[in-house]
Amino acid sequence: ALASFMNSLWVWKLFGKINLTCFVYLSSLSSLPMVENASTMINQGEDRSLFLMVTFLRGKYTDAIYEVKFKFGGEVDDMGGAGAPKPVATFSDFNVRGARIFDRSQLYVFSEEGWDKPCVDSFGGYIFDTKTRALDRLTPSTVQFKQHGTVVSAYGTLYFLETETEFVQGSGLFFGKYNPNKKDWVQMPSFPFSYKFTMGVTGYAVGYGVILYTLSDLHGNFDVVAFHVGRKNWKQVEFGTCTPFQGRAVVVGETIYALNYFRTDEIIAYSLRRKIVDDGDIAYSLVQQFKLNG
Repeated sequence: ALASFMNSLWVWKLFGKINLTCFVYLSSLSSLPMVENASTMINQGEDRSLFLMVTFLRGKYTDAIYEVKFKFGGEVDDMGGAGAPKPVATFSDFNVRGARIFDRSQLYVFSEEGWDKPCVDSFGGYIFDTKTRALDRLTPSTVQFKQHGTVVSAYGTLYFLETETEFVQGSGLFFGKYNPNKKDWVQMPSFPFSYKFTMGVTGYAVGYGVILYTLSDLHGNFDVVAFHVGRKNWKQVEFGTCTPFQGRAVVVGETIYALNYFRTDEIIAYSLRRKIVDDGDIAYSLVQQFKLNG
């Protein structure tokens, strides 16, 4: 959370006081592969680069990827004091999201353009290589799905859960993982749950061999579900009176830290209890532990 906050400050300094959404990716200038904890690694004597994918509603800096260089010791290279850096890549799609597989140098830029059109059946977008600076178009997927949903980087790949829309309703929402070698999506067991009102993903956590999703609707209803990547099965999670969370949670040991769904200035700590039941499957329950004020 602190790293994300500091990165937001650098964006504010470089691009001015603009309402924006940005995705931050850290890459070493050395030949070492990127790992999930790259932001906490110290590579003595080497400079590092921070790659920012920036999307505004409007403005000259939007729809681009920027590189911010950090000198050894943590000092930011002001690049001659010329203000905002020049983009290392630009793209024309309006509604995009970024995702990264942590042990690879590629940044995936997925476009949601056409999600509201029945004829569009998979992601468009780009792959940006942070080493070569090449920006290539994504190849069309052989698997059909609506590209409106949630992308999660987990367990060495990307997972995508489709969102229920007027074109995609009820249970059986598409769920898949990305094969970076074949540059295509692989269909996984569909999301099996259905609800009275349309539910959307509000947060997720990666740990314990599962991807944990929190969902909500416009009527104040919530649900928590888990997908076990090894067993390839979905389970609903008991959560009792737990306060739901939002955004990507951080898992440290046996504790999940996440933003309160109702208050962005409060972090809640949870634990995910797992119990082997009679048929050999796993039952999950989310337990709220304590709160931390921001």
